[in-house]
Amino acid sequence: MFSNYFQPYDYVTGVEAMLDAFGQQWQPPAPGSGQSGEDSPIILSRFNIHITCEDSDSCAHPKSGTKSLAVTDSDAANSSFVPKMRFCPQFFVKNEPHTKNNLDSLPYIQNPRRRQSSWCKPGREFRDFEVAGITVLHELSHLNEAGRRANLESRDDGHGGQTQGSEDIYVQIDYVDDPQAAARQLHNRWLDVFNKNLPRDQWPPFIEMQNAESYAASVAEWWFMSKCNFDSIEGN
Repeated sequence: MFSNYFQPYDYVTGVEAMLDAFGQQWQPPAPGSGQSGEDSPIILSRFNIHITCEDSDSCAHPKSGTKSLAVTDSDAANSSFVPKMRFCPQFFVKNEPHTKNNLDSLPYIQNPRRRQSSWCKPGREFRDFEVAGITVLHELSHLNEAGRRANLESRDDGHGGQTQGSEDIYVQIDYVDDPQAAARQLHNRWLDVFNKNLPRDQWPPFIEMQNAESYAASVAEWWFMSKCNFDSIEGN
């Protein structure tokens, strides 16, 4: 869950604020609707963002050149610019494993029989719990406004400005090319830094709270562990 991706003190110093920001973007399903996550209405504080479905050069994976699911501007909004979240064609491919399911695609039957359909079958890995919402949360964290609410460090946005939006560790050359696995890899390398007192030149390029998938994956694990009464979920 959160301990697979963050340091113990990260939750109160930024993770909780990021998750609160996520939660203020849409109303939960109404009580009695039968949908997952149903709850009472909340006060929203939405990001200033344009959401589109489009294909562009930016939909190519920055490391492998394969097709990305979505791409989000991390540049700060201003009077002449509104950040855009682009859902690429690959996001909508029928059998795309990262996005073909949602939280209600399977029932939450604990201790299911061998042939019984359920999210809660034992021995599954993170990839078996992939839903489209994980990509949405990942992309939301890239927004400067999301990072500002979580008090993330400011960095160069690559266009002559500054942003507090999250980054992607999986595009780094010495990390695995899988967002969830790379997020755990980043966390484990920081554990090595602290446990082995490694010199600064052996530190990862940024902390766990700067990494987009650390938020998305930890929320997904929390959800399925809570609904299925799992003690843990194995990484990819």
